[in-house]
Amino acid sequence: MPKKKVTQPKREMTQRQLSRWQMENRRQKIILLAGVILIVAILAVVGTGLFMNQYQPYHVTVVKVGETEYSMDYYINMLAYIGLQYGSPDYIPYFAESVPDNIAQNQIYVEEAAKLGITVSEADVQKYLKDKQLSSDQTRVDAVRALLTIEKLQSDYFPAQLPESTEHRNVQAMFLASQGQLDAVKARLDNGDSFVDLASELSLEKTSKDNLGDFGWLPNPQDDKKNLKNDFGWTPLGVLSNILNQGNGNTTIGDNPLENYVFASNTAVEGLGTAEDKNQMKEMGYWLVKVTETRAVNITPTPTATVTPGSNPTPTTVIEAHVYSILLASEQQALDIKAKLEQGGEGNDWDTLAKANSLHETTASSGGDRGFASKGTLGEAIDKIVFPDDPGQAPEVNKISDPIADGAQSTPGGFWLVRVGGINDQTIVDNHKTFLAQNMLRDWLKKVWENNQSRVQTFLTEEQKQFAIEQAQKR
Repeated sequence: MPKKKVTQPKREMTQRQLSRWQMENRRQKIILLAGVILIVAILAVVGTGLFMNQYQPYHVTVVKVGETEYSMDYYINMLAYIGLQYGSPDYIPYFAESVPDNIAQNQIYVEEAAKLGITVSEADVQKYLKDKQLSSDQTRVDAVRALLTIEKLQSDYFPAQLPESTEHRNVQAMFLASQGQLDAVKARLDNGDSFVDLASELSLEKTSKDNLGDFGWLPNPQDDKKNLKNDFGWTPLGVLSNILNQGNGNTTIGDNPLENYVFASNTAVEGLGTAEDKNQMKEMGYWLVKVTETRAVNITPTPTATVTPGSNPTPTTVIEAHVYSILLASEQQALDIKAKLEQGGEGNDWDTLAKANSLHETTASSGGDRGFASKGTLGEAIDKIVFPDDPGQAPEVNKISDPIADGAQSTPGGFWLVRVGGINDQTIVDNHKTFLAQNMLRDWLKKVWENNQSRVQTFLTEEQKQFAIEQAQKR
């Protein structure tokens, strides 16, 4: 018979024990909660550091075009892409300032070209990337799409806007340094000298000199009847601008004095005309020179392997002159500056006038002071004056020279002497079509960029630019 189970009486917790248990329970919960809060805080600190140091700097918006935003990471990749194009990361710092505009232009040109019906397929973009062995990140895709779009505008769209024929004018021109030279050449032409011979002898612009002054028959870029004139508010550049390479730095759009004269409605056939051009580069400059002191210096040749052992190389005596010089664009300007130097007074000293006027980098920065120099270090034109073959012809100390012509220097400004030999309607030849299409494209790019400036915002700080340069060079 089984034993009867004895039921223990239930122990009741006293009020004091219950209170102690509740306090212990609350303490354990507080400890647990504090531990959880501490862990969350630690994770938050770590996460914030990662966000601030590794995520946030790369994802901040640095360029915005309309509603499209471009991040710091995009900007860095574009800088790296440019470094790749130039073959060295050393070039990257030079483009940090201009790349934000490049990013915006890529988007704007593609959008505006689409309005003209010019688009580039994804397949064409990917083929270019593959052929050039470039990665397919978004910066390269965007840059290549813009590049191919511009090429398509030049090769397909703008040539199709040109007529088959237009008015042409036959052009002869030579570039001369001054009004005085211009008058002298006109006098020689009146006396029977040929334009061809004088252009070959005297023109200071290389293309006109090499072509004996003959530019041939050129299409009129201002021919309203043939729809060549643009709608952008300035006169389009024509073939002359391309031939003289004036569209890339020597002149501004709509400011080509030679072209404007040649195609003006009142330009007479077979008559001589002139056009001053302050931007056209010429192969001529004019020096003013002053010698303040001369000295004889003994120079000991460096021993060589051919010298007999134990012998001493014979010293030679070299004459050195302390030279001041200023390079100027024209003979008349040189005469004007010389008069100021001779007059003296406030602002009429070598330092002030050289820094303000000299077209030679060294003399512009040094106030004209070349220091002591020997023959062969200042150029042939100055050597002939400062170190003549006959020592008796050496310049007088502290006397300012007359203007010294130097054909080894390039300076801006001069006068075109022009003759239009005929006017008639002709077919536009292929190379001229290419030039005109290039000019139309340049006009279009300039105008659409100007029209969209209000859509572009750049937020880069100098600190961010430096950060981007460092990261781009690593990539």
